[in-house]
This record gives sequence, structure tokens and C-alpha cells, in this order.
Amino acid sequence: VSQSRYRSLFLTSYQTKRCVILASGYYEWDQSHIKQQIGDAKAQPLFIAGILDETQHHVAIITHEAQPALAWIHHRQPMVLDAIYAQHYLQTPIKNLDFIRNQDLVVFTKLKQASLFE
Repeated sequence: VSQSRYRSLFLTSYQTKRCVILASGYYEWDQSHIKQQIGDAKAQPLFIAGILDETQHHVAIITHEAQPALAWIHHRQPMVLDAIYAQHYLQTPIKNLDFIRNQDLVVFTKLKQASLFE
């Protein structure tokens, strides 16, 4: 499916059905399949941009290219907003999200994969 087709699938939701998902952090598995815990550098709640399909009870998280500190784990990351931009995201027509990216995420811990031999 072409990228333009995906864009048209979500365009209405993006314009009128935006939501914010609150989280204390999230986990991502790196290329070695080790789970990494990611959160705000100041231990603040994460406001993650999303879109909503109320009829199907579906939510999609908006992602973008990973910031350098996280790119070694995965090439994409959730669009994390601060509290002010989260309110703006919900209430204001937005054409381009580039200006509201919050780049203050860090890897809290490098969780080790369990081993039978340790």
C-alpha cells in the first residue's frame, strides 16, 4: 500500500479525531531483542500524540524518526508532547507536527535479557 494511501486513511482522524495517551514511559525492544525502558528525562508524564477511531475503538500512536539518543534502539519513536503542546494538539487545527516534537526522552535502564546460565 502506498504512503499516500496511508495518509488518506488517517487524514480525517488526524484533523478531527486527535487524542493524547498519558504514560509514565514505554518499552522498546532493541535489535538484540532486549527490552529497554524509555521515559522523560525529568521523570514527567508522557503525553503521546494519537488519533482515534471511536467507531472501531481503535487508537493509533503517531510516530516520527527517533531522536539520536534512542535511534540505536529503534528507528521510530512516539510523538511525545509537553503539557502545553498536548493541549494545543487537541484543540487547534495543525498542518505540520514538526514544531511540537519533544526530544527529552532517555533510556532509563538497559534491561538484560534473562539467561538460563547466569
